[in-house]
Amino acid sequence: MTNLEELILEELLYESVRASVDIDKLLRFDRDLKASIEKTLESLSSSYEERQALAMDYLLRVPIRTPLPGGGLPKKMLALQSAGV
Repeated sequence: MTNLEELILEELLYESVRASVDIDKLLRFDRDLKASIEKTLESLSSSYEERQALAMDYLLRVPIRTPLPGGGLPKKMLALQSAGV
């Protein structure tokens, strides 16, 4: 194996481990976030049905708050902004 091949292999292995660590961190963050959402929903509504309806209401808002790849805003969000909402 040449020095270049060894360096490439080392870099590939490093990136693989780093990606695994990043995925683990992301999964833990997602788990904690979902637990926080559930606690907040429970504090805002007493029944399962109310929590589901409230969650759905907020989920329907996600597309207008999520930027598009490249940093642009969805057309729906731009329309709401121009309407002063």
